[in-house]
Amino acid sequence: MLPINKYKALKAFTILELVIGLVISSIVISMVYVIYENISKQMIEYSLQQEELMEYNQFQSILFKDIKLAKELVIIDQKHIRLDMQSKQIDYFFYRDNIVRKSNAKETFNLKVLGVEFNNKEKVLEEQQTIKLKTSLLGQEIIVFEEKPISRAKQINNYFLSEY
Repeated sequence: MLPINKYKALKAFTILELVIGLVISSIVISMVYVIYENISKQMIEYSLQQEELMEYNQFQSILFKDIKLAKELVIIDQKHIRLDMQSKQIDYFFYRDNIVRKSNAKETFNLKVLGVEFNNKEKVLEEQQTIKLKTSLLGQEIIVFEEKPISRAKQINNYFLSEY
């Protein structure tokens, strides 16, 4: 009779091979997590920058349109201007942390105001009123410069009324 082979050799992984596979897979998974975390942080930063840019562009276009359509620009004080339109008034308030536009509704632009300058003394031969607004955008200091032409009729009135 032939001897019966009780132990048959099966091909399988040894414990050392399993441990090495586990170590390699854990390294790969941890690298994927770190990469994912960095990408998500960059996406958050990018979305904040885009939001700040959108806010600035919206403010600049609305201010430009309001000044161009205004009949008159009245400087109340160093933090407040009023634009007299055809049928309404629009007020701008310049605070340190934001700019508020008040018309029918109140709008707030979250822009840091570093400084505001107006030429609030209307000189006789002056042809325009200017607004110089220093703000910061993406960590850089920028200057927004807008001007409102003074009508000839108002210049003539300023010329003749300033004599008295």
